[in-house]
Amino acid sequence: QCSTAMATMVETGGFVLVGGPGSGKSGALVGLAQSLRSSGQDVLFFAVQDLEARSLGSLRQELGIVHEISD
Repeated sequence: QCSTAMATMVETGGFVLVGGPGSGKSGALVGLAQSLRSSGQDVLFFAVQDLEARSLGSLRQELGIVHEISD
């Protein structure tokens, strides 16, 4: 049910997921990513602490993404 709710939020524009250590954030996101991939959608999954980008433009450049990233 959590993946279904998150998938709906992704389809309607996105979301921010917060929670304490060990609360299941990563597991929920992995489940969502697997569900989206199995339905043929592209998924980009990364940990923000591994990035230096401070804006959407610099994020595109750092990841080598050609398409616009929506906010």
